[in-house]
Amino acid sequence: MDLLSCAALSLATNLLGNLLGFTGGPEQLTGRQAFATSFIIQYLSLKFYRIFLYHKYFSPLRHLPGPKQSHWFLGQVLNQVNANSPMEMWVMWSAEHPDAPFIRYMSFANTEMVLVNSLEAHRQVLQVQNDFIERPNRVRRMIGRFGGDGLTSFEFEEYRAHRKTLSGCFTPECLRRLEPVFKEKAVQLNHFLGRAIEASGGGSVVIDCTDTFGRYALDIMGRALLGMDFSYLESTVFNRDGNPVQGTQPYGFLSAHDAIFGPNKMGKIFSFLDTFFPVRWLPFRTNTEFLKATSWTSATVRELVARKKQEIGKTANKANYDDTSRDILSFLVEESRPGGCAEGIRDTNMVGHLLILMAGGHETTSHTLAWSSHILATRPDIQDRLRGDIAGLAAQDLDPSFSDIDALDYLDNFVNEVLRVYPPAVWTPRQAYHDLQICGTYIPNGTMFEIVPAVIHMNPLIWGDDAAEVNPSRWDSIGAGTQARGGTDEYVDPRMSPFAFEAFSNGPKTCIGRKVALREIKIALFEMVRRYRFLGVGEEDGVEPFTVETPGIVLRPKGMKVRVERIEGE
Repeated sequence: MDLLSCAALSLATNLLGNLLGFTGGPEQLTGRQAFATSFIIQYLSLKFYRIFLYHKYFSPLRHLPGPKQSHWFLGQVLNQVNANSPMEMWVMWSAEHPDAPFIRYMSFANTEMVLVNSLEAHRQVLQVQNDFIERPNRVRRMIGRFGGDGLTSFEFEEYRAHRKTLSGCFTPECLRRLEPVFKEKAVQLNHFLGRAIEASGGGSVVIDCTDTFGRYALDIMGRALLGMDFSYLESTVFNRDGNPVQGTQPYGFLSAHDAIFGPNKMGKIFSFLDTFFPVRWLPFRTNTEFLKATSWTSATVRELVARKKQEIGKTANKANYDDTSRDILSFLVEESRPGGCAEGIRDTNMVGHLLILMAGGHETTSHTLAWSSHILATRPDIQDRLRGDIAGLAAQDLDPSFSDIDALDYLDNFVNEVLRVYPPAVWTPRQAYHDLQICGTYIPNGTMFEIVPAVIHMNPLIWGDDAAEVNPSRWDSIGAGTQARGGTDEYVDPRMSPFAFEAFSNGPKTCIGRKVALREIKIALFEMVRRYRFLGVGEEDGVEPFTVETPGIVLRPKGMKVRVERIEGE
């Protein structure tokens, strides 16, 4: 936009000069030279103003609280890249100003970023002012690298239309049809752990949480989304230590997802920079691997869509098609036929929707289960109570329905607490495309918002002084939700506000696959915890402390390991 503005202004200046007779002698510049000179001067002047002057002296947001010390050009980028986790700096700034609606900080090239900090500010940005706030184009471009023309590519009416189409995949009836898939894969996860223990030759084995639960999540995504059995759990070969042997499986979704969401440090920096300007064309190995992965997944899903359309097209009508265990791909293809709720949907959008659902579903489930295992291994008191809760139901019914599993209070508390302390999605970016007034703050058009679930989840004014501690029982003490004043959105207990828990975001753009993720997580925990005990590991096991991949858009642990041992009699 700055380039076009400066070019137009330079052209107008040049034309005006010609009209007024500022032409002539050989010592004067030619038209092209005059245009180029004017353009360069104006562009550099504008950039100097935007980068070094605007945020200090002219921005209407300059009075907001925030970190004072910033790099002269990179702002807080270096601090965020070098942090121990991708959400660390945001949580620290929020702790310094827990009651401020917004916190301002500088990013690359001193771009102003506004961290949404209070409950009311979250409600305004995510719900009340939603029609005037959208995903930034640069972020949509970044997500589009792996998500194609999926749901996150759209805004406003287009978004609502596509979301309505996809909502049909997540009705109670559709979820009930998928329940056998979730149970089957949870049983296979148990078999995976059992085979690893047998391969190690002992009564227990140390597992890599990210790898183990990544396989489980992808196997579910394959069946539930695409109608394919990836068999990453069942086909794994173990060495004598009980670790999966790498390189025994052909290139597939597991390798592609690791390349996209689990690259090295350089790859994560490129992912961050790609939100500001295109860098994926640069000839680096991490870019080559990323482009190979995104190209392979897009081509594979596109081929599956074409194959499914041909398969369903052979049936005379919908009534002849067996949809008793219909996956989401089958649903979309079937409903794209005349008279269906997705009639007219383009193949590119169908592919994009599937890629987005696969990415979101895989990352949420795998990382939540990884963090759950870490908590169970380091907090035996929580593990024992959870096992007691699960054992009580298992004693009544060895194969309970999900509704029975979902009714387990402590399991529900535990999952909610894991998602609160370790929310899988680190941040959600938004941008105002209209001048707004929110919480007494003037928000100019173009303002960039950062919505970070951990900021709300770690706020002591909402969750108490022990907000950073894992305490599943805190969910039993949440009030009944009575509002303080009639017709207001102020709660006696702020934890009752829907915006106090944002693991799946809130408002019209809340995670569409939330119910699927909770089913996958709870069923897996129900099956694992009643049969296996989770134990902590340390240097005596030859295990180094794990880290959290930074920067990142998901809270992905690296090198997180726990010891798993079979419970006698199970």
